[in-house]
Amino acid sequence: MPDNMKAVLYARVSSDRQEQEDTVQSQLGELRAALEDAGVSDWQEFIDEGYARDNLVRPALDRLRDLAAQRDVSKVYVQAPDRLASGARLVILAEEFQEQGVDVVFLKGSVESTPEGKLLLHMQGAIAEYERTKISERTRRGKLYWARQGAMVGGHAPYGYRFIRRSDIHRARLEISEFQASVVREMYRLVLEERLSTRGLARHLEARGIPTPRGANQWSPTTIDRILRNPVYKGTFFYQRTESVLPSKRLSADPYKQSRKTGSKPRPQGDWIEIPVPVIVDEPVWNAVQGQLRQNSLHSPRNNKRHGYLLRGLVRCPRCGGAYTGYSQKGYRGYRCQRRDPTVSSTGQRCKPGAVSAQRLEDAVWDAISESLQQPQLLADEYRRRLSENAGAQPFAEERKKLGIALKRVAAQEDRATEAYVSEAMDLDRYKEEMDKLKSHRQELDRSQREIDQRQRQKQDTQKALAHLERFCHQVSKGLTSLTFDERQQLLRLVIERITVENGVARIDTVIPPDQDNLRNRYPELVEGPAHESL
Repeated sequence: MPDNMKAVLYARVSSDRQEQEDTVQSQLGELRAALEDAGVSDWQEFIDEGYARDNLVRPALDRLRDLAAQRDVSKVYVQAPDRLASGARLVILAEEFQEQGVDVVFLKGSVESTPEGKLLLHMQGAIAEYERTKISERTRRGKLYWARQGAMVGGHAPYGYRFIRRSDIHRARLEISEFQASVVREMYRLVLEERLSTRGLARHLEARGIPTPRGANQWSPTTIDRILRNPVYKGTFFYQRTESVLPSKRLSADPYKQSRKTGSKPRPQGDWIEIPVPVIVDEPVWNAVQGQLRQNSLHSPRNNKRHGYLLRGLVRCPRCGGAYTGYSQKGYRGYRCQRRDPTVSSTGQRCKPGAVSAQRLEDAVWDAISESLQQPQLLADEYRRRLSENAGAQPFAEERKKLGIALKRVAAQEDRATEAYVSEAMDLDRYKEEMDKLKSHRQELDRSQREIDQRQRQKQDTQKALAHLERFCHQVSKGLTSLTFDERQQLLRLVIERITVENGVARIDTVIPPDQDNLRNRYPELVEGPAHESL
């Protein structure tokens, strides 16, 4: 061997899991021993970690091929053909190295440089690719089977849970991690009772010294938002919600990383598989938090920074129900429906133009609320009227009982349809059609259940609020004239559910204010007055 030509070794693993299991080190150990047995004392090592065999865009492999093209390599030692490549890619690399005078030595499955050897090499690559595809497909099918049986697939556990591996007795499952679960419950409570934003929650958790899911000290609002929106905490884990894809934009300056499927995209909801898991927060609480998150988004200062809009997030469109947003044009401030732009609407439909003067509406609403707060008896009479209107409604227990019976019927119909399909009495298309109808019916029943829960909470809150309504109005009305813009905005959000304007007439739907203790904790400036002035 000429002095300027070297023997090298090449090792590759295709995943982080293989890296963690020291697969690279085992390959290197075998290759180094083979080089020493061959009498080689000096060699160069090329290692690719986290790259699949069907991808030739690998940094170490590219450096090796460049070195071979310069005639600086005599032999390449590889553990097995599938460590280098598979299928036709393996043959391409073998022929390239042969043309450059480089011998490829496989510790397992070595072949001769003859036509028969090339054929055998191609067959080995094809067989390896076939085995890989077969194993991958069996693994995929197996995961789907166990997921449909209600077993957890994979070892990643959401924050608040720990993953329990499969045993001879139990399926793989999630169990509640009590400390983390208590943190999750605290997040949901603070969003509902204190109306904290995700940034406020991040500051709260950092102040308490609670570590993040990765053990860090600084919480990200994005992480908290992901926890608050995850349906797993109400008892449902969805398998196959997303699939791996190439990243949509360059995340790293390293060109080799762009070929890896580090991105993800949602799968069609029909592909999702529901797996029941232990409940950390009740479904009504989870649903209420989703509503509060939407309100937080509407009221977020980032949604409008150029001008102050007193009624931001409170004005709704009387035609489509969409939110009115503030806008400014040539010194004119107004509110208009955001769905006037079809790209903003979730339905893709454009709402008819509708706008109202911001100053006139804000003055009218503030005057009406101020006057009402100074006449608590009128508010109390209105709330009692609402209670009397709902008094004739069907009792909640009776409604829940009927819904429970309906849900059992749906479950029985689903079982019968599945039995008919399994026994081949129903074809696949008919089975899918029947299951889609039943799923739609179940969703309607679930929606009715949530509406019952919401009505019951409203009734309980209304009855409780009447006891302290007069004291609330008395405390707040004392300092109405001294409130700042932000304090006025807080007060209006506290007592107004929505505002609609039609034909020049504004309708204000108010809500029951919180009890006095919660009000003092959440909005002390509204109860005790601004810090700069004693009321």
